[in-house]
Amino acid sequence: MAKKSQETALEHWGSEELLGMAPMAQKPQGEDAASSQEAVKEAPGIEVGSVGGTGEEAPEEAFNELKEPVSEMSRETMAGEMLADKVDEPRVSGDKKPKSKWPWILVLVLVLAVAGAAMWYFWDHRGSEDDEKIEPGTGMDAEVEAGVGSGKDESIVPEIEELSVDDELVQRLFNEFSPVTSPWDGKTGFYVQALSGGLSRSMVMNIAFSNVLTASDYTSNGCRGNYEFETNNGYHWTATFCYSGEEIRKEIAKLFGFDYTFTENDILTRSCPFSYDIMNDEFFQTTSGCGGIIPAGVIRENYKAERAADRIYLYEMAAYGSQASDGCDTELCRLSDTGWNIGIDGLTVEGIDQMGGLLGYPKADEIFDKFKWTFVWNGENYVFESLERVE
Repeated sequence: MAKKSQETALEHWGSEELLGMAPMAQKPQGEDAASSQEAVKEAPGIEVGSVGGTGEEAPEEAFNELKEPVSEMSRETMAGEMLADKVDEPRVSGDKKPKSKWPWILVLVLVLAVAGAAMWYFWDHRGSEDDEKIEPGTGMDAEVEAGVGSGKDESIVPEIEELSVDDELVQRLFNEFSPVTSPWDGKTGFYVQALSGGLSRSMVMNIAFSNVLTASDYTSNGCRGNYEFETNNGYHWTATFCYSGEEIRKEIAKLFGFDYTFTENDILTRSCPFSYDIMNDEFFQTTSGCGGIIPAGVIRENYKAERAADRIYLYEMAAYGSQASDGCDTELCRLSDTGWNIGIDGLTVEGIDQMGGLLGYPKADEIFDKFKWTFVWNGENYVFESLERVE
């Protein structure tokens, strides 16, 4: 088997020279042999039959050993052995040791570690490519980029698209915050709180509850629990108006994106207060014979709407109309840092109506307050994000 491999190697390379071998010495034949013998005899310092050129006679065994024909080891066998030596043993120069592979292995490990760290960094800080959302059925389906905390480059100004104020989505967002116009339970205070950057817990709950009441046409489905009260005159009264805590939580999530948990201390401070029962997860009316109408409220009109990436902006003009003693000494007031208490002299609610509203009044931009509402897409709805003044 070894001989066959050696022969194949010789056939492949063609000759000894290709293997880096010098031609093998052969025994002289005929006249050439005689000439060679004479040349040896004539060579200075070397005598036939001597060893090392010393002139001393070598032992007969050594002399016979030198005379053994080289041909006893075939050239093919020697070539195969030399080829095996070249394949199996590393080439060395002098006494140098073969180079170690460990430095290269360490370099490779370091390169792979750096490359892995770089890939992790760019993956962790990548743009939010998976955050694209499809706007739910609004009559103007389009892709919007969800971007709350998504790591997007804030230096890139998104393209602004102007929307019609009559658009279905615009109308829905505007009307969902109609409760802020009512003076009941202090909801007109929404503007002061929102401009300061925070809304109270009761404000959020009362706005959501107002929408639930409107959707139900102020009709209760009854109460799960039994809530009895005794009045000052000894009259016993049982609550029959209750509203589901789950329904109000859903409305809060829809408007603000908050995940609310109610407590026993939560009260909806309307003209008829509602307290929360944690066991039955419902708000129940705590008094009877309450109600009434306050001839005051915020007048608000939407005059522009825009969309940019994952946000929608609504622009409104507003004023406070009042015929009651509630801080506004005139019929119309503007907003201060504490409430709607900056009087607008010479204007009346009736006069505004006759002009077709705030927007139709001459020099309205100079007289009334203007605000910009921002709603952001949170993956399910456009929820309230901020309120700011428009100069």
